[in-house]
Amino acid sequence: MNPDKRQPSGTNGREFRGEPLSAWLTPDFARGAREVIDEGSADGILYLEEGVARFQAGDLHGAIAAWEESLAADPQRHEAWLDLARARHSIGQLEQAESCARRALQLEPDSGESWFELGNLQLSRGELDASIDSFRKALEHSPKLEEAWVNHGNAHALAGRFDESIQCYWKAVELRPDLFQGWFNLGNSHVVLAQIDEAISAYETAAERSPG
Repeated sequence: MNPDKRQPSGTNGREFRGEPLSAWLTPDFARGAREVIDEGSADGILYLEEGVARFQAGDLHGAIAAWEESLAADPQRHEAWLDLARARHSIGQLEQAESCARRALQLEPDSGESWFELGNLQLSRGELDASIDSFRKALEHSPKLEEAWVNHGNAHALAGRFDESIQCYWKAVELRPDLFQGWFNLGNSHVVLAQIDEAISAYETAAERSPG
């Protein structure tokens, strides 16, 4: 999964993975939030929302600054730590991102999204066994998180465990039948195992689900 495609969690733990944001989460909202903040009438929640808007607008450094302000106002805000981890991951600050992800997990140990982000970071660094363990924990808490099933499968495939990767990809496409990456990666694992008919079937389905 491309880190740049990940979405921030937003306020009050709302998830925005692959879903359209509300109309007010726009660059105009970010400017409006900044005006309110500058007037001194906001707490960490508006910084959090400003960060979401800036992230969506592609202003990752601005988002990071806003989320840091949110945490200065309320260091116990789990979603701000998680969003900060994702943004730092997106710009390649892996050590800082992991520190943020682990802080999020300290606050909410049962957060599947936080375990997922930690697994993504570990996968980016080639720490396959650690990422597999983190994805497993993510799925224990959020078994319907299809991206976690895909990346769990990717980690298994990179570790040479193709039977396990196939199981993970099947879980992903069962949850979301139009998931191109799940079908495509499923085909790749079948190819490695010389399961050609299964690979062709998976690739054909991937082609049908191709985003274009």
